[in-house]
Amino acid sequence: MRRWGVVVAVLGVLMLGGAVLLRYVVVPAGQALPADTNEKIVYAGTLTTANQKALESGDVGNATSSVPVRVDRQVTALETEGNKARVSDAALVTNTRTGETVSDTTYFYNVDRKTLMSITNLTDQPAEKAEGLVIGYPIGTEKVNYVGWLQEVQKTGHVLYDGTGEVKGLPVYDFGGTFSTPLAADQIPSGGMSSVPKGDLVDMVTALGLPDDLQKQLQDALPVLPSSVPLDYTYTQDDAYSVEPTTGIIVDMTRKTTVSVGMAGFESLRFPVYELTVRYTPANVTSMVNKAQDGLDQIQLYGTTIPVALTVLGLVLLAVSVPMMLHRRREPEVAPPTPPRPRETVP
Repeated sequence: MRRWGVVVAVLGVLMLGGAVLLRYVVVPAGQALPADTNEKIVYAGTLTTANQKALESGDVGNATSSVPVRVDRQVTALETEGNKARVSDAALVTNTRTGETVSDTTYFYNVDRKTLMSITNLTDQPAEKAEGLVIGYPIGTEKVNYVGWLQEVQKTGHVLYDGTGEVKGLPVYDFGGTFSTPLAADQIPSGGMSSVPKGDLVDMVTALGLPDDLQKQLQDALPVLPSSVPLDYTYTQDDAYSVEPTTGIIVDMTRKTTVSVGMAGFESLRFPVYELTVRYTPANVTSMVNKAQDGLDQIQLYGTTIPVALTVLGLVLLAVSVPMMLHRRREPEVAPPTPPRPRETVP
């Protein structure tokens, strides 16, 4: 019996050790960007662009044009090494009205598989020299402000924690950020002018339908403007994210990217020449919510349910083993010998 008690005790200890190992080693180690990541994300929205020739001629009706667009984004883990990964981030923007490709880009990043922050080169393969978050939010997102990477302008911007919310019943953290910066000459959109003849300014302003007081301001300034008025461009990005914090999965997102043009000293006359507004499609929101919920269920199962069951079972086995090990085999009782009967003597 004592031997079986030892066996039961060892099983109990193994159960407790398995619970600790699963809860504090296996599950945390598994909470990282999967090595087989091949995530498709779909956005839909509108692209509005300015028609430069229509602006110059004052053609109000054709000054701008808007088309519906779809963005198919693919994030793929190309190789991993420990907590590091090299990933590709490809985005195809399509005019859904005509089927024409608006843009097709692919960028490569090296990231920490838990924080998703950009890191130094993992291999000798090319990668962007980015900073901050590049493809998503950390696994274990916190209620703090983060620094994100804006690939289009090669700069960082802040995304601010904006409270908690729900998406399809799933608790989320909300983040948002607005970033604005002047564009360098080599970052000006294709077809953008670096300057405009002074004589075309009035027609441009008229085509844009700006208020009368701004048009008068320009008219008053025309005599002191050079014959060729230099233009400057500004890039602005407004983002809003809903993130399931435990998994770090973005379950909904809206982004507005604007390139505006203006003249030094006339900030009020600045107007957009490119504006792309997109948001996760409803189907993509549902897909991401389901993915986040599946991740939470797995963490609950392997990080809580099974460890608790193993702990309870281990304690029960230890409790059962104690009396078993203390038990001693009892020797059978032996009846005392019967004393010999005295002999009877015959007189």
